[in-house]
Amino acid sequence: MNNSQIFTKAHQVARQTVEIVGDYIIAFRLALKEVYASLQGMQQKLEALGMTVWGAEFGKARIYINLEDMASVFGLVINQYKTGSISSASLNGEKISNSRAYKLLENKIYFDIDKQEFVGTELEPII
Repeated sequence: MNNSQIFTKAHQVARQTVEIVGDYIIAFRLALKEVYASLQGMQQKLEALGMTVWGAEFGKARIYINLEDMASVFGLVINQYKTGSISSASLNGEKISNSRAYKLLENKIYFDIDKQEFVGTELEPII
């Protein structure tokens, strides 16, 4: 997650909590801390799901997300025909097009531990 995405997410959370806190700046600071904390815990969450760290000995510590892990990490559920073609797909409970699901599947998605962000060309709609 880059800085723009972090701040966008923090603004979304701040807008939801500003009435409780009473001041938008305070709500934004709290939201920003929450977003950063969720990123810091991502490695532990992924490892708790049974995923392992690859490439740490080469200076590129990553956790790769495979097809089976897509459902638990991003909420991607895919139904296939007997031929292997996608018959239907949903992301976090919302129906998505088969072509979008195919693009997500063909994309190599991994969590870069050093940068604390997910990497993949088709991730913008997910995160």
